[in-house]
Amino acid sequence: MPVPNRDFPKTLSEMIYSYLKEAITSAHIKANQKIQEKEIASYFNVSTTPVREAIKRLAGEGLIKISSHKEAIVKELSYKELMDIYQAIVCIDEMSAKLAFSRSLEAVTKEVEEFLSILRKLATKKTISEWLDINEKMYMKISELSGNQFLYQIRGMISSQLGRYKPLRCFLFSQSNVIDDSMRRFELLLKALKSGNLKKIRSVDLGRWYRLIPSEEEWLAYQHTKE
Repeated sequence: MPVPNRDFPKTLSEMIYSYLKEAITSAHIKANQKIQEKEIASYFNVSTTPVREAIKRLAGEGLIKISSHKEAIVKELSYKELMDIYQAIVCIDEMSAKLAFSRSLEAVTKEVEEFLSILRKLATKKTISEWLDINEKMYMKISELSGNQFLYQIRGMISSQLGRYKPLRCFLFSQSNVIDDSMRRFELLLKALKSGNLKKIRSVDLGRWYRLIPSEEEWLAYQHTKE
């Protein structure tokens, strides 16, 4: 049996799902905004069936909620959800890192070194948005290297949720020296990876996320900037 082509065209439902997901996570479709099924169906020149399938999938990922009137509405951002996301990331990244280090410390070291070379340049330019994107891609790669497909899939879903909070994260990073602090930790991580000291590797890696969790006061300060 031939191996499936990874570049095989997406179904209509998958195309619409990707379109809506990108629009939501990039805040082009904002929180509490209603998803107009007929409008989207008209845009793609399709029936509302694949649109509803895409919406159902997004609802399952927590990006959309279905009202009592069967309306699809983009889920509102909340400090509680952000904390839940960060706590989940801490747990998943810790497990992914342990598995990846056990499978191939050499492969992880190579990937971190390559990503870090890009992050250094972005940190120097203070390109916060791009820095956050590359930072997230690096941790998704480590999750992939864990060899556990379920961890990788869950990490991807959580990454999408975190993307909705990117404006907040950019705001927080612009108000402090978080990038410089993170870069110091990344350099320590790379040094530890090259040494092969697993205990030191895990402590440096796990400590990074705890430093990036915003306080409720920072959340409220950001909300005021949008008023």
